[in-house]
Amino acid sequence: MAVDQGLDYVFNNLGYSYLLQGSLDLAIENFKKALNLDSGNARYRNNLGLAYAKKGQHEVAFAEFKQSGDEAKAHYNIAQLYYREGLYKEAEVHFAEAAALKPSDPDSSRGLKAAASLGEILAKSEKLTQKTNDTTVNKKRPGRQRLVKPVSMPSRPRPSQALKASG
Repeated sequence: MAVDQGLDYVFNNLGYSYLLQGSLDLAIENFKKALNLDSGNARYRNNLGLAYAKKGQHEVAFAEFKQSGDEAKAHYNIAQLYYREGLYKEAEVHFAEAAALKPSDPDSSRGLKAAASLGEILAKSEKLTQKTNDTTVNKKRPGRQRLVKPVSMPSRPRPSQALKASG
C-alpha cells in the first residue's frame, strides 16, 4: 500500500499527541514515519529529539537536534531541556556552546547566566543542607542527638521560552 507523501504532518501530529500522553515509544515511531516522508523537516526532527530527551536519552536527542541543520540551536534546545530538568551544569555547558557559536543570540547568553547562577545557588544550598544535617544537634537534651530538618527550598524556576525551531 502506498502512503500519500502529503501525510507527513499527520504522523507528526500523531507523534506529538503520543508525546503529550507520555507514550514516548509511540511518539518516536510516528515522528520517524513523518521524517521518512519529509526528512528535511526541522520541526519533525526537533519533535523526535524532544521525545528522546523525555525518555532520558539526551545524547540521542542532541544528535537529532543537530541534524536539523543549526548546531547553535541544537545546543540551545538541549540546554533548555536540561534546564527544565534542573540539570543546571549540563545546561550551562550547552548554553555556553550555543553562545559561542552564535554570539548575537541574546537568549543563549541569558540562558547561560541563569543556568550558571542557579547551579551555584543549588550547590550552595545542598552544601548547607548537608552541613546542617551532619552537624546540628539538639542541645536541650544532653545525650540525645537529633538532626534538624533541612530548610525546604522553593521549587526550581522554569524557563518561559520554548525550544527554538530551525528553518
